[in-house]
Amino acid sequence: MLQYGPTISGLHPVQVPVILSQPPIQSSEQGYWQLRPKNPCLHALHSPLSRSQCDSIHSVIERAINRKPIYSPQNYADKIREARPKQPYEVEFLTHEFFKEYSKLKYYNSIRPGTRTGEPVVTDLRVIRYNPDGVIEYKLNYGVEFSPLPRRAKIGEPSPLDEVPQLHEDPLPIKKKKYGHLQELKVVIPKDYHTFYDNLPHEN
Repeated sequence: MLQYGPTISGLHPVQVPVILSQPPIQSSEQGYWQLRPKNPCLHALHSPLSRSQCDSIHSVIERAINRKPIYSPQNYADKIREARPKQPYEVEFLTHEFFKEYSKLKYYNSIRPGTRTGEPVVTDLRVIRYNPDGVIEYKLNYGVEFSPLPRRAKIGEPSPLDEVPQLHEDPLPIKKKKYGHLQELKVVIPKDYHTFYDNLPHEN
């Protein structure tokens, strides 16, 4: 499913609302994220074929939140659900526990399909496919079969026993100065939201 998270200017992402589209996107290999069950593919964009389902979703949400009072991430989540009444978007809150340190896996250190001078580089890629077993495949032309992305020496092989560590053990604190500025804004924010701002993790 397609995921993206609206940002909240000035607020710490203790909880970030994320919208999930209803069905997986079906692509004609014209140039955007194609998300199939368990096999996401990234297609290179080719102008002017750069419009995707994300564009209409963003547009619907922008109209729903335009000039509306937003005091907390929950307000964003509520507006996103209300943006499409007949088929409400599904919204989930992500905390620091959702994010993983994938760089620790060390399966690949580059997505360049070539390894030597004169061989294909990243800008030559047309499609990248990420498989459930950890193997990445690519195409340099749409009409050819997928090829496995080459691994550099001493790079580990994927294993079902691999565990991805947490990226953050605790919520990231905001700067002390930003926390102070948010406290000053409480004079124009309804009191029902003050506890949210008081409990934001921040530097001492």
